[in-house]
Amino acid sequence: MLRLFRTLRKKLIDEDNVRKYLLYAIGEVLLVVIGILIALQVNTWNEDRKIANEEQAILTRLFEDLEFAKTQSERFIERENEDIHRLKLVLGSQQELTEILQQPNHDQFFYDAVWDLSFDVPVIITYTDLQNAGDTGKIQNSRLRNRLSEMGLKILMLESIIGDRLSVHQNRIDNIVEYELNYLPLLAADKNLTTIHPGEANNYIQIMQKPNVRNLLGIKLDLTILVLNLRKSLDQKLAQVIGMVQSEIN
Repeated sequence: MLRLFRTLRKKLIDEDNVRKYLLYAIGEVLLVVIGILIALQVNTWNEDRKIANEEQAILTRLFEDLEFAKTQSERFIERENEDIHRLKLVLGSQQELTEILQQPNHDQFFYDAVWDLSFDVPVIITYTDLQNAGDTGKIQNSRLRNRLSEMGLKILMLESIIGDRLSVHQNRIDNIVEYELNYLPLLAADKNLTTIHPGEANNYIQIMQKPNVRNLLGIKLDLTILVLNLRKSLDQKLAQVIGMVQSEIN
């Protein structure tokens, strides 16, 4: 092709045909410009395809992480509900307390009610990595980015409240275990420690009549209900984001 152009140009020069030569020169320039534009467009297409492929890979990993986080979230909600149920029973009527004490595993029940506490939150590694690297902009859908940001804020709120609950538990509620009851029967029941001597059995009815014990467990119940509500709100946001991410995956 280049040889043909050189031959044509030489012929026009030899014939001293200025008009035709100028037309040829303009045409040659236009061809070069068109070639450059095509090359730029092809390069743009390649870059766009590379960006799109990277986004799809991110969304695929994000979708897998979100589904796992949703499974975690449902399990954490179930555990909070169990804790609330136990706390309501031990703070209930004396008849309900008597029914609990008739069960052979009542020490285990009180161990879980007084001592058990959940401090886990769903983990979404891909989104955390994007945030840390400042790469959330690689997700093109701005509405999805906003929903992910809202989800991240809900996780931070949940972590904060869980931290507050843990602090209150460690500083106040654990005093019940230390000062208000014999912990060894609870420990033996939970860890199946048949070789230790648990000592005197706990009079749970008497213990649960003490105002300070009831107040402290009431505080734990209040905080646990708050945590549960935040977990449910996060779970709904996770379901929403999962649906949006899934719709973006080709």
